[in-house]
Amino acid sequence: ERIAVIGHSYGGYTALAIAGARIDINGMEALCAEAEQSGDPNVWLCGMVLPYVNDMVELAGFDAMPEGLWQSWGDDRVDVAVSMAGDAYFFNEAGLAEITVPVMALGGTADTGTPFAWGTEPTYDYVSSETKARVAFEDAEHMIFGATCEALPFFVEIGFDAYCSDPVWDMEYAHNLAQHFVTAFLLAELTQDTDALTALSPDGINFDGIIYDAEGY
Repeated sequence: ERIAVIGHSYGGYTALAIAGARIDINGMEALCAEAEQSGDPNVWLCGMVLPYVNDMVELAGFDAMPEGLWQSWGDDRVDVAVSMAGDAYFFNEAGLAEITVPVMALGGTADTGTPFAWGTEPTYDYVSSETKARVAFEDAEHMIFGATCEALPFFVEIGFDAYCSDPVWDMEYAHNLAQHFVTAFLLAELTQDTDALTALSPDGINFDGIIYDAEGY
């Protein structure tokens, strides 16, 4: 009856896909050409995808490369989507515009895994949702939403501290903020909770290190 889908990183990609976003390889090729020309440091992402498009076509079960947007893998039962540092560049503007359900996008502005300008920023800018919100954690890295090193002591033992911490943010505080925003979003959209709706109003957001944008609240 009331379904939200939430994911981090490629899980964020999955959340957007199941909410209705459609892959747009033509759009990504244009994005990559522009990035190459402008010297965008995030152009390395293009090498993670474009050389393997034929493999993607085969795995998707297509006989040939779709000429425009790929088919939708959206699920009509999904009411809202939350993408945390989600990989949105597969969809680009046209593919993200296929999403009409409410969306919240969260991300770190210093993310080097899913750069903010290729993930969180375009998600908010391009979805067609009447209600949407973007929560930017200033100078945060990709794993800001992941488990802490206290929860993953093995990561520390093998020197993977960067995968369970953030160079700038206190992880517990960041998680408290993320939980605040996501909880308010889910309560507002799934239960029409008036206090939650008020909590999402840009006029009432004043957290250090947070840049907040919203429409419909």
